[in-house]
Amino acid sequence: MAGRNILSVPEAGLIILKELAKGKIPFIIVGGAAIALHGIPRSTLDIDIIVPAEKDTTAKLFLLAADKSLLSRDKYIVNIIDKPYLLIGQWITLEDKDGREFIDVFFESEKEFNRLLKRAKRIKTKQFSFYVASLDDLQVMKKVSGRPIDFADIALIKEKKKLTLMRRVIL
Repeated sequence: MAGRNILSVPEAGLIILKELAKGKIPFIIVGGAAIALHGIPRSTLDIDIIVPAEKDTTAKLFLLAADKSLLSRDKYIVNIIDKPYLLIGQWITLEDKDGREFIDVFFESEKEFNRLLKRAKRIKTKQFSFYVASLDDLQVMKKVSGRPIDFADIALIKEKKKLTLMRRVIL
């Protein structure tokens, strides 16, 4: 991405997101990057996305990854892309040839993906637009994950919601 990265998300990951958008591969940003994109101070080393567990989407995703020289140790997924119901709940990590992880891709049912998309926040840049999971959905996801960083993120999300509500009352 040309210019300065004003977001607290990895530059290499943003380049891949642009390619996903250009290739019409549907995705929603979740995880730490999504929290940062909601304006909550949070750094992250990679970007987590959710895609619908569909044959065409998965095939396009793997073709894009190969075209950009990104690798996944989870190559077995290619063997089940014609059975989307087996993809649901699976994930892959895309990394460069040096082993740096850029994007974690989580596969979700089409119904759940569309449910998340309805509540997602659309972000437009000069070069492309994308969706970020809602704070409410992120809070639920973080609770399910249950790691210490996730509980810290929940506290930050609650604080952001509280400040947003206070601003609405004042204005």
